[in-house]
Amino acid sequence: MSGNFPGNSSLIQQLDKQVLMVLRDGRHLVGYLRSFDQYSNIILEDTFERHVAGGLFCDIELGLNIIRGDNIVLLGELVRMLVNLSNWWLCYLIAEEMNYYLHLYLQDSDKERDQPHMKRVELEEVLEAEERLNEEGNTSVRQQWDFEQQH
Repeated sequence: MSGNFPGNSSLIQQLDKQVLMVLRDGRHLVGYLRSFDQYSNIILEDTFERHVAGGLFCDIELGLNIIRGDNIVLLGELVRMLVNLSNWWLCYLIAEEMNYYLHLYLQDSDKERDQPHMKRVELEEVLEAEERLNEEGNTSVRQQWDFEQQH
C-alpha cells in the first residue's frame, strides 16, 4: 500500500506492525496494531508497558489491549533495519542498472555495534530510580509526557 490517507485511515499502513504508543497520562505502550475504528480506538496485541528512568528500563507484559482513541497522543511504527554490508555492492549494481537511487542508512547498524545506553532491569529498580529523579527535582520520561497533570 502506498500513498497518504487522510485522518485515521493512515493507520492502515501500520496494521500488523509493531508500534509505540504514548498515552495522555504519559504511559508508553508497545504492541502489534491489529485493528482500529473510525474513532481511532485501537486494538494492540502482545502489548507491554515500557517504564524508563534515567538509563534504566523495564517492560511489563499487558497482553491484548483496547485503547480509546482520544487517549492517544502519539503513535509510530517501530522499525528495525539491519543492513547486510556484504551485499551492498551487489545492491548498488542492481540499482544502478535499473536507474534507481540507492541510499544506505548505516545509522541503525552502527547503533547495534555500540554498547546499549539503556539497561533492562526489574520494575522495582525503575520505580526506585523514578523516586530518586523526583527527589532531585528531575522528571521521568513518563512525567515529561503526562498531558493530564496540572501545571
